[in-house]
Amino acid sequence: MKVLFSLILSCASLMAFSQITSLNFLLNHNCETNLYEVKLKILEGSAATAGERSQFNSQISMVIPTGLDFEIIELFNPLKNNQNYEGTEGMNWSTFTPVISPPEQSESDFYSIAPQLSPASFYNNLSEGDEVLLFTCEIGEDTEYNPNIRFYDNDNDPAIQSAGSDFRNGFAIGSPSQLYNTNEYKSCLSSSVNQELNLNVYPNPFVDQLVIESELPITSFTINDLNGMLHYSKSNLNSERLIIPTNDLVSGIYTLVYNNGKGSKVVKLLKL
Repeated sequence: MKVLFSLILSCASLMAFSQITSLNFLLNHNCETNLYEVKLKILEGSAATAGERSQFNSQISMVIPTGLDFEIIELFNPLKNNQNYEGTEGMNWSTFTPVISPPEQSESDFYSIAPQLSPASFYNNLSEGDEVLLFTCEIGEDTEYNPNIRFYDNDNDPAIQSAGSDFRNGFAIGSPSQLYNTNEYKSCLSSSVNQELNLNVYPNPFVDQLVIESELPITSFTINDLNGMLHYSKSNLNSERLIIPTNDLVSGIYTLVYNNGKGSKVVKLLKL
C-alpha cells in the first residue's frame, strides 16, 4: 500500500510540473527585417501531451503611438491540427478594431489580438526557458526600434473605460487558466549586430546623471518611462561617451534605447 501511495504522489507531482504555470510576453525587434516578433517566454513548467500543448482563449494587447499602421505579417505558433506533431500551418491571430487615441491615453492606439480556436491548434513540446515565436508584425515605417511600441501593462496602463474595452493581457495553454507575468523587450536579434553593440551604462540605479560608453560611436538615444513617455531624445550624435543629466527625472523605471549605426539596444534603468 505504501508503494502504491508513493507512486500516486510521484505521478501527481509529475503532472503538476508538466503544465505550463508561468510565462512572460516578449517583444523582439528584428533589425534585419524591421519586423516586431511577438513571443512567449516560458518561465515555469513544461508541456508534452496534446492537452498540455493546446491553445485556449487568450489576449495579447499592444499599445502603439497614434497614427502608426499595424499589420500581422506571418503566423508561426501554435500550429493547426498539431496534436500529433504533424501541423505545418500557423494558427490565425485575429486583430480586433483598435481603440484610437482614447482620452485616458490620447497619444496611443490600443490593439487587442486573440487566437482563432478553430481548428484546434497545438504547440510542439515546451519547457522552461523556451522563447516561442507566435507571429511577426509590421508597425509604422521607421527602420529603427521604437520603444513606444509595447505590450499593454496590466498593472500600470489605464483601463480604457471610454471604449468599454478590457485590454488586460492573459494567456492560456493547456487549460482555460489565464497566465501572464510581465512584459520583456529586446532589439537587434542578429548575433552579428549584437556583438558590435558593446555598451556600458552606469551607474544603475542612478540619481543625477547617467554615463553611456560604447565601442562604436553613438548616433542617437532615447529615454522613456514605462508608460512610453519620452523624456530624452538626442540624434545626429557621433560620440563614444555621453554624460546625461537626470535631475529632472522622477524615481522609477526607464528604458534607454541607443543606436550606433549598426543597430540598437535596449537597457532597463532605475532612478532612485
